[in-house]
Amino acid sequence: MRYYRGRRGGTWVARLYQDGRYRKSAVGTADDMSDADGVAILSFAQAQAAARKWFAKLACDAAGIEPAAPGPSRVRDAISDYLVDYKRRGGKALGATEATVNAHILPTLGDVELDRVTARRIREWHSGLADAPARLRTKDGASQPKTRALDSGDIEGMRRRRATANRVLTVLKAALNHAFRERGAGS
Repeated sequence: MRYYRGRRGGTWVARLYQDGRYRKSAVGTADDMSDADGVAILSFAQAQAAARKWFAKLACDAAGIEPAAPGPSRVRDAISDYLVDYKRRGGKALGATEATVNAHILPTLGDVELDRVTARRIREWHSGLADAPARLRTKDGASQPKTRALDSGDIEGMRRRRATANRVLTVLKAALNHAFRERGAGS
């Protein structure tokens, strides 16, 4: 990333050394004279992101492939992509992971846009999951209507609910991290 100063302000220029020469592209106007808006006037971080997109486009063009589609837009999509990858890698607990996702993550967070997932929202969801009564086992295909009664003095039951909430949180984090690594979701 280079900064070129002109008479009326600066310009961010990305450059890439390829095939024995530098390729250059102006990625945007620098935020010297006015505040960055992320479209026409870019901060340094925004210019770096634009340069990365240009580098990725050049790499795709050189390889003769189409650029990757935008990342998943909802938590549901991120989890679906993660489960496909988990199965591809030969994950041994696919059934248990799918059951966890369907019981605890998708009903509450499935339709949330990835851009709206914040640390605070995850903490509140995690806390609510730990404070919720334990679910009762049901037969395959049956609905899940009942939960165990909450006993506030049951320390062991509280410990088990927190342990379950932590295991579920681990699955959610893995799915969100996978979405971020693979497609740059949320960035």
